[in-house]
Amino acid sequence: AERIMNQLWDLYIASGKDPELKPSARTFNLVINSIARSREPRCGDRAATLLNKMEELYTAGDDEMKPEAQTFGAIINAYANDGPNDPQSTDKAAQVLQQMNSLYQLGYDTMKPTTFVYNACLNAFAKSEANAHQATQLLEIMEDQYAKGDLSVKPDVISYSTCINAHANSRTLQSGPMADALLKRMIQRYLVEGDGDVKPNAVACTATIKAWMASVDAAPQKDSPVVKMAAERTQEILTNMCLQYLAGDPDQKPTKVTFELVQEALMKSGDEEGAKCIATLKKRILESNLPRREGS
Repeated sequence: AERIMNQLWDLYIASGKDPELKPSARTFNLVINSIARSREPRCGDRAATLLNKMEELYTAGDDEMKPEAQTFGAIINAYANDGPNDPQSTDKAAQVLQQMNSLYQLGYDTMKPTTFVYNACLNAFAKSEANAHQATQLLEIMEDQYAKGDLSVKPDVISYSTCINAHANSRTLQSGPMADALLKRMIQRYLVEGDGDVKPNAVACTATIKAWMASVDAAPQKDSPVVKMAAERTQEILTNMCLQYLAGDPDQKPTKVTFELVQEALMKSGDEEGAKCIATLKKRILESNLPRREGS
């Protein structure tokens, strides 16, 4: 995609700048997205180079090349995908978000970060083991701005699930409790405030269970209180998922991984009987194909 765009640009120049051959902002955005999704080494920097090119053209007077929020979001996604190759990718993603906020404050309305952009940055934090705190802070910024009336940055189920995953990947003793607090916030907003955009699903619940297992792995001793706490809480979350699924909500259907994580938690706490019960429940749930209830 990048090669074809470069060839198109060469043709545009060679033709004396025939407007029918000129790559558009949409052309750049398509290539940036392609690079971001490639997960190739340094895809973040490659995508950012194209963004810089767009900014240069726009500054030089080409109004058609004005970058928009979706372009910046794609760059942030590229850095999120480039974490294994670039140890600075998380910082670079945060810098792009900060750049957007600065441009928006200067009067560039199309630069305003949206929920999509914030979620992309949360994803970058989630893929790094040491950025759970930054992810939580970013989510709180979204919550605060939304509470003040900014609907464009309203946190959704992806926002919370990604932040929960950040805690799961942090692998600390506090991973489970911190993730669980976020899940409970989702439940509060969904049940009490009626916000359907943050309805907890199997992804959010499984990520919370994964976070509790991260706490178990970080426990200094096998008989640490966190081991028993993780077993009890993960079993509670899984049971609630199964009940809701059996009641007709397909979004709550646990996966094989969900069951295996809870079985592991129970075994590590010494509850072999509980682990056997989960195995029986797994067979029933995974082999079922319930009809979708109305309104789901």
